[in-house]
Amino acid sequence: MPDVFSRFSPYIQDYIYRQGWSELRPVQIAAAEVLFDTKDHLLLSTGLKHKEVTFVLLTVNLFFIGLGLLLRNVRIEIALLIVIICAVTLIVALWRIVDKYNTRKKESI
Repeated sequence: MPDVFSRFSPYIQDYIYRQGWSELRPVQIAAAEVLFDTKDHLLLSTGLKHKEVTFVLLTVNLFFIGLGLLLRNVRIEIALLIVIICAVTLIVALWRIVDKYNTRKKESI
């Protein structure tokens, strides 16, 4: 594994070992380098076609970042704001997904 692996928290390292990964993908290495070595923002994206699902996944990532900040007592006000915004956003996004599914279901009947 590249040197970037040693910079991950023990929890992440254990997860990687438990999953049986023998190496990190180039995109994972590049993302870790951005996170560890720069003050730049990192935007994660997926190859999913549905915008709502992609949006939910990104919001979940941000939600866990906020929770991590809360657990480490770092910038509690900002962390709480992130968690609250993400929770509301997830509720709205999931409501939209369910509504879209129900609308399609009714149209197909």
